[in-house]
Amino acid sequence: MKAIVAMDVAIRCLVLTSMSILIGCGESLNSVAGPTDTSSVTRPRVPLQPPKPSDEAPVKISDTQQLPGLSDEDAAAATYPPIVTLSDLHQSSCKCEVGDVFPALQLKTLEGAETSLAEHMGQRMTVVVFWSLGFPAGVEQISRLNVEVVQRFEEIGLKVVCINVGDATEDILTFLEQVECDAVQLHDVDASAFGQVATEFLPRTYLLDASGNIQWFDLEYSRSTRRELRNAIIYSFKQQLDRFP
Repeated sequence: MKAIVAMDVAIRCLVLTSMSILIGCGESLNSVAGPTDTSSVTRPRVPLQPPKPSDEAPVKISDTQQLPGLSDEDAAAATYPPIVTLSDLHQSSCKCEVGDVFPALQLKTLEGAETSLAEHMGQRMTVVVFWSLGFPAGVEQISRLNVEVVQRFEEIGLKVVCINVGDATEDILTFLEQVECDAVQLHDVDASAFGQVATEFLPRTYLLDASGNIQWFDLEYSRSTRRELRNAIIYSFKQQLDRFP
């Protein structure tokens, strides 16, 4: 028993002695090398690279004085090239695309007189809306056109032409008495004019330049329609001013 106790004491002494030696070595190394000092380390500076120029020339954002007819908000708006995004089903119904010359439509006034779309084109741009009372989205669009487009952009040489497709004249007039819409109202009695543009889906909105070329269009009527039409109008107007101030 005494032998076991003596052996245990010896082992403990050996462990303590080893730990002392290791601690002493660590202190010696620290005294020689000293603490690590990073304050004097010089790190290479990576120069900031200027952004690479875009291949697409941005639209020139002019100040309000250079954009007569636009509100301050619209004049300062950041614009982008008009975008047309359609489903395959909607795309298959289109007979006209962006860049095409819009068909020379023969129409009637609500009084029954013969007329043409060409007689009602705007000086700079024309918004053409095909609509029918049977499509609630089109009814909503006509009721909001004054605020969203007609009054907002009338001073920049833009006109709005609404073409009703197939409704009775009496029904059109009854509806228009209930809303405030100062756009030109024309009548496609037998839908033959609409048939030159598309096979189906109303309402439809087209933005044409002064030469009748399609700049942008959309089907139906939604928040994105309003946003994209506004962008297309302002973008096209700024582009025209840059070319023909």
